[in-house]
Amino acid sequence: MNHSAAEVAGAREVAGGVFVLTSGAYALNSGIVLGWQEGPALLVDPGYFPGDLDRIAAFLDANGAGCPRIVLTHSDWDHVAGVARWPGAGVTASSAYPQRAAVAADAIHRSLADFDAKLYVRRTPPFSIPSPSSLVGSPSDMVWDGPAIRLLPAGGHTPDGLMVLVREHRVLFAGDHTSDLEIPFVGDSFASYRDTLGRLRGLFTGGRAEILVPGHGTVCGRGEALERIDEDQEYLARLESWIHETRRTVSTLEGLLDRADEVVFRKGWDNPEVRAGHCANIALAARLHGIAG
Repeated sequence: MNHSAAEVAGAREVAGGVFVLTSGAYALNSGIVLGWQEGPALLVDPGYFPGDLDRIAAFLDANGAGCPRIVLTHSDWDHVAGVARWPGAGVTASSAYPQRAAVAADAIHRSLADFDAKLYVRRTPPFSIPSPSSLVGSPSDMVWDGPAIRLLPAGGHTPDGLMVLVREHRVLFAGDHTSDLEIPFVGDSFASYRDTLGRLRGLFTGGRAEILVPGHGTVCGRGEALERIDEDQEYLARLESWIHETRRTVSTLEGLLDRADEVVFRKGWDNPEVRAGHCANIALAARLHGIAG
């Protein structure tokens, strides 16, 4: 293993042969799991800036990893941006990924193009939405020449969520769940999000996971992971309870959004994008209670 290459790449080793590179774009975490005997490495959500991708590629070359395998935790634009850097890679995603990526294709392209234009990013090769070569619809073991990997479908943030557990090192790549920077962004359903948080709790209390790598934010150990799970569960419960009570006197979405600050949260309170996500959560919960926008 070439540790000097990791230092040059800016990758942090969180367990033996398991590295995390954090981008300047939304503190996006990319995972690198080295395979055996200089075989292909496994990348999780490689991104985001071309410089990030160049550093990952140089690290792989220094470790003789060749063309990698890639797992996508979901189809949000920032998580799929870097796949084109490795056109020969086998890509694994959730079985719900093709439908979600097709429905959201215009939004994915527009969001990435807008972000790149704002920051003067020139992307070569041009971005295209990745087409997975394998899909996962239930908890499955990944077949590859490296440490045992368990792939776990995880709804809540998006319907095509997928978590990646490096079993022997007990490292969990959780996608866009349990960040220390963001509240839950519920793009799928509240019930699915609660189910995922429950499964996350079981992984950490049962000893199957000890290190949490969120899609965005800080890598942490078991104690803090459980605290984040508690905080996210409590936020969702308070938001849904608030909707249930407030709808007795407020009958419109506009009225609810005017009072959105009544549901106080810690993570990202002063961040406009997190506040927008909070309002989107309220809008989703309102629709479930029959309040249309």
